[in-house]
Amino acid sequence: MEKQRVEALSDAILAIIVTIMTLELQLPEELTVVGLRSMLPMLFIYITSFLQIMAVWLYYHELYKLVDHVSFRLFGANSFWLLTASFVPLATRGIGQHSANFAFLLFFISSFLPFGM
Repeated sequence: MEKQRVEALSDAILAIIVTIMTLELQLPEELTVVGLRSMLPMLFIYITSFLQIMAVWLYYHELYKLVDHVSFRLFGANSFWLLTASFVPLATRGIGQHSANFAFLLFFISSFLPFGM
């Protein structure tokens, strides 16, 4: 399997994930200081998710410098990693809308666990 094709696919999927997260941000009804202040929790969650994905992308980029050929095993691991990354927008939206809900907090945190693998 060509390394460049796997990298391009992964980059495209991560770009879509970040785009979806960005599209989830909604302006408040009133563009006032109070209205904008109400966005702060969601902005914090968004920034946290964005930075986590960018940190993982950087690690992923450095790791692929060491790879000459993508085996089916590596492709499978990469696909699993991208699958788990695809849950980040949902987890970000969930914790942004239900920040007091412990189940959403666990879902948000667990959506980043595979990134440590």
